[in-house]
Amino acid sequence: MGWLFGGKKKEMQKTQEKAIDGWCRTMGYYCASAGGWCSEYKGWCPEERNETAESKERTGEDTLLVEVKLSGKEWAGVSEAVVQHEERKRSAEETMRRVDRMEGREFEAWCAGVLRKLGFQNVYMTATTGDQGVDITAEKDGTKYAIQCKRYSSDLGNHPVQEVYAGKAMYGCKVGAVMTNQYFTPGARDLAKATGTKLWDRGRLITMLQQIAKEQDEQAAG
Repeated sequence: MGWLFGGKKKEMQKTQEKAIDGWCRTMGYYCASAGGWCSEYKGWCPEERNETAESKERTGEDTLLVEVKLSGKEWAGVSEAVVQHEERKRSAEETMRRVDRMEGREFEAWCAGVLRKLGFQNVYMTATTGDQGVDITAEKDGTKYAIQCKRYSSDLGNHPVQEVYAGKAMYGCKVGAVMTNQYFTPGARDLAKATGTKLWDRGRLITMLQQIAKEQDEQAAG
């Protein structure tokens, strides 16, 4: 028996959907009988969920602490997956601390490398001057992206969103995105939603790095 954090309370549903048996790569916990929301498989695991006495909240998160009853063998697999997940997360956070010290053009080159490792093709950096707010162009799944890269020390406002939204047309791109080592203000998020602009903030970059590390581990394991 052990404890894992489950899904967001505001998303709680009373539906008795079929239990999901598998590791959720998106949320980072084991779904079988965990009673948590799995954003990868889009469903609840209702079994063994304790919605009353064991409900807990953590600062900045609205989560549930749920009791999980698994066999020793099952917990061994879960424990290994959790350790690997945490190791990748720590490694990604360490990488981001190095990224925080990069110069602008160096950060752009780093972002281009991350995109290539994530399967983007035709990844090109634009000229250092006259780029019209677009630092990188890239393609994935038949869609061309215009990406602005911002290595900042504070949250980003509307301006980068405005620039990449206007600049993507010049490069014949369908989707605009802003990639940053920081986060975005509420106003920037509202504008991005209205314009269909992708916001890849620090949290998203950490997730990208974890995904890359996981794929590399799987390839190494054969």
